[in-house]
Amino acid sequence: MRILVVNYEFPPIGGGGSTATRYLTRELKRRGHVVDVLTSRCFGLAAREVVDGVTVYRVPVRRRRMDFCSVREMSTFLLSAPPKALQLASLHRYDLVHVFFGVPCGPIGWLLKRTHGLPYLIRMGGGDIPGFKPYGYERHYQWATPLVKRLWRDADGLIVVSADLEERVRRIDASVTAAVIPNGVDLDEFRPGASPTARGPLTILTVSRLISRKRIDVLLVAAARLKEKMSMPFRVEIVGDGVDRPYLATFAATVGVTDIVRFQGDVEHDRLPSVYQEADIFVLTSLAEGMPNVLLEALASGLPLIATNTGGSAELILPGVNGFVVQKESPDALAEHLQMLLEDPAQRAAFGRKSRERAQQFSWADIARRTETLYEKIRHRASA
Repeated sequence: MRILVVNYEFPPIGGGGSTATRYLTRELKRRGHVVDVLTSRCFGLAAREVVDGVTVYRVPVRRRRMDFCSVREMSTFLLSAPPKALQLASLHRYDLVHVFFGVPCGPIGWLLKRTHGLPYLIRMGGGDIPGFKPYGYERHYQWATPLVKRLWRDADGLIVVSADLEERVRRIDASVTAAVIPNGVDLDEFRPGASPTARGPLTILTVSRLISRKRIDVLLVAAARLKEKMSMPFRVEIVGDGVDRPYLATFAATVGVTDIVRFQGDVEHDRLPSVYQEADIFVLTSLAEGMPNVLLEALASGLPLIATNTGGSAELILPGVNGFVVQKESPDALAEHLQMLLEDPAQRAAFGRKSRERAQQFSWADIARRTETLYEKIRHRASA
C-alpha cells in the first residue's frame, strides 16, 4: 500500500506522538509499504527529506519551541498543510490517509476524502480527545467537541492507544468504535544494561517534557521526603526540557534537593538507551497520559516502574509485579514506594525482569502488523 501519514509533529519536533510516528512509519516501510509523511517545517528544517526510507514533507508553521505547541500554533499547520496535502494526493496514488491527532490534523483526512476519495483513519493519543486535559483547555474542548465528533463519524477507522482512551471516546460518542492499538517500543534499541552493582548512588530517573501536566514538582517533594528519611545515597535524574524548567529549578532549591537532583535537559534520542541503562528506578508523575513512550522505553530497559494512575501508564504496570501505581499528586505515596525499591535490590531486580518480559508485547513490529490489519479492513470496505 501507499500511505500518507499526517502529523503536525515529527522528529526532531514534538513529544510522544512524534516519536511514535517515526517508529511506526519506519516499521511500515520495512513491511513493504510506501509511506509519506506530511508534517511541520520550522527551525531551519528541510522542506523534504528521507528518514528511514520514509519521505517526509514539511510545510511552514509558526512555532516557538521544539517540545511544545500551543493551540494557536497548531492552527498554523492546519492553515499551511491543505495545499501540500492536495498536491501530494494528486501526484501519488495513495490507498489511505493515516491521521495522527484528530485535532489539528483530522480536517486534512476529511478534505482528502472529499477531493480524492481517500479513506482515512484517525489515531488519537490523548490530548485530542475532549476532556483529556481539562486544566486550561476547557474552552478549547467546548468549541472543538462538535468538530471532533463529526470527524470521528466521518473517518473510516479510529485508533486509540489505551483502553482508558477507548472508554473516553465511548463516553463522548457511543456511535463510534475505536480500535485499541498501543504505542510500541524498539526492543533492540531499548534493553537492560549491565548489572548496576559497580555504580555509585542509586538513580531514580524520569524522562519528561517539563510542563505542568507532568507534575515533576511531585517527584521533587518525594525526593525531599526520602532525603529526610534515608541514609542511603541516591540521586534523581530529570531528562527533558520545557517551559517549567526555571520554576522547577527554583522549586528544587526551595525543597532542598539541589544536591541530589540533576536537570539534564533534552538528550539526543540515540543517547536515551544508555540513560535508561544507567538508572535503577523509573518514575512518571503525570496528571494525564495516553500511552507514554517513555514508560514503554523504561519497560523494555528492564526497570522497575512507578507511575500515577493515569490511563496507559497504569495499563503498563502490574502492581507488585513490575512496579507500583500511585495516586496523582501524592508525594508521600511516591516516596514510600521509592523507599521500598531503593532498600530492596532483590525486588528491584525481580521487577526489572518482569518489565522486560512485559515489553515483549509492545514491539513496534507487532504494532505495525496490527495497524496493517486495520488498513486492510478499511481498504476492503472502501472498495466494496
